[in-house]
Amino acid sequence: MKAIRLEIYQQTANYRIPNSCFFRESYPLPPYSTVIGMIHNLCGYTEYHPMYVSVQGSFASTTSDLFTRYEFGNSKFDEKRHQFNVGGYGVCRGIGNTQLLVDVNLLIHIIPQNQEEIGKIYESLSNPKEYPSLGRREDLALFKDVEIVEVRKMSDDDALPEIVDCMSAYIPLVLDNSIMGIDGEIKQSKMVALRYKDLVKGTEYNINKDYTLHEMQRGRFERMWNKVKVTYVSDYKVKWGNVFIDADNNCPIFPA
Repeated sequence: MKAIRLEIYQQTANYRIPNSCFFRESYPLPPYSTVIGMIHNLCGYTEYHPMYVSVQGSFASTTSDLFTRYEFGNSKFDEKRHQFNVGGYGVCRGIGNTQLLVDVNLLIHIIPQNQEEIGKIYESLSNPKEYPSLGRREDLALFKDVEIVEVRKMSDDDALPEIVDCMSAYIPLVLDNSIMGIDGEIKQSKMVALRYKDLVKGTEYNINKDYTLHEMQRGRFERMWNKVKVTYVSDYKVKWGNVFIDADNNCPIFPA
């Protein structure tokens, strides 16, 4: 099976955790939805193209930055309380803080469900139509390497690779059985994670992958997100054979 391996460097980045407002906290790695959205934008896709994405990476440190925050509701404009009058309603302007990851290095593997799209995605990432960003619009992404690689399931004869250089990863608590060719479902989520490390010490997240639109009222739609439960871990060994491996012993880990 073919995959696209993408190496990215970002000087700073914020992968915002939803509902963090006054202090815009960041995930330690970009969620699957953020990566998939970047790929769709660069490819010019206007409809969802299903794909599997593995996200691994590291960052050197964190810092914070100020941003301008606007707050508005249903209250009428009051010149003593509000800075702006918008159609009779008052808007307040203030400041907030954004958490920034510094010196981010990412290793991303992409497997489109339709293998015929490999060439299109590779060309779009190799010669992007605009300078790519990942996270916020201002979080520019330097594509250090874009390569089409063969990935295969690990066999019993493969040496078990150890992740080095503090490379961290999202390890899904439920792995995808369809692309691995495994019969039946894998539901022992904790056991799946434990097989990657003797003792898993990480942070669990429920991150977005993709969404469908559901009509709530005529002409009004709501996004229904497909979320993936993952554990964010670092310094781990791959101890389970049913994972992928590429020619350079990288082990992408794809969610269900």
